[in-house]
Amino acid sequence: MAINKDVFFERDIYTKPCISVNKSTSFPPHYHKHVEFIYITHGELYVTIDEKTTKLSEGDAAFIFPYRVHEYNLEESDGGRFIVVFEPEYYRALSNIFDNYWPQKPFLTSKDLEKHRPLINEFIAFRKELSKLPKSFQDSIEYSVYLSKIGLLLADILCDTGITSNNRNPENIYLRVVKFCCDNFANENFSVNDIVENFHISRSRVQHIFSENANMGIKEYINFLRLRNAEQLLINTAFSVTEVALNSGFSTLRTFNRQFAQKNGLSPTKFRNLQKTKNT
Repeated sequence: MAINKDVFFERDIYTKPCISVNKSTSFPPHYHKHVEFIYITHGELYVTIDEKTTKLSEGDAAFIFPYRVHEYNLEESDGGRFIVVFEPEYYRALSNIFDNYWPQKPFLTSKDLEKHRPLINEFIAFRKELSKLPKSFQDSIEYSVYLSKIGLLLADILCDTGITSNNRNPENIYLRVVKFCCDNFANENFSVNDIVENFHISRSRVQHIFSENANMGIKEYINFLRLRNAEQLLINTAFSVTEVALNSGFSTLRTFNRQFAQKNGLSPTKFRNLQKTKNT
């Protein structure tokens, strides 16, 4: 069972919006076809969208449209967020906006969201209660109504913040390389040499770009994408561990198992079983 290599990072795994309320975490630069709405419940989080960085505090939020390079940086040890991640097609009435426009204010202050706060708090409370219910509840009418209400909230917020035509001008070399990595990491033969040849720059230049902007080396970044994708496949699909490894860009199962254990402290199988336990 293979995954289409023509789709993006975190590929087509959210048939329904993925909604969570948990700790904020740092996340290196990446992009995908999904929309993200992130609301800070406590603490602070630095959010970067297309190289513009803003510190979000409690009550602030960010609206991230598809195919925008973004990253999260948590400088303090504590922080929490409510996040909604979904494919644009799920909210069909809004999909044209997500495809062709861009929010004029992707970063929203607590004041901007003042009138929406009661509803946001209601959604957060419901999501916390959801963790106590069996997973089968997510097929209920009540849960479908919950998802519909979230779509209405996001549409209402967009009306307040405004939208502008999507600017497709070429990004700088750093953003272009990030997108190139996100598009190609699942190919087991993909390497730094492909970046060098595609962008006609030296290996040292590639390394400098990532050390300066992402605080990690280019090889480390590619490996991060592969392991992150593998985690999502283990959680959201029934693929075997071998299929997960191959669809995440690892040439051998042995290499995948070793690197996965180094990152997560346990094997892919134990990781999957642990996630199942958490969701029951």
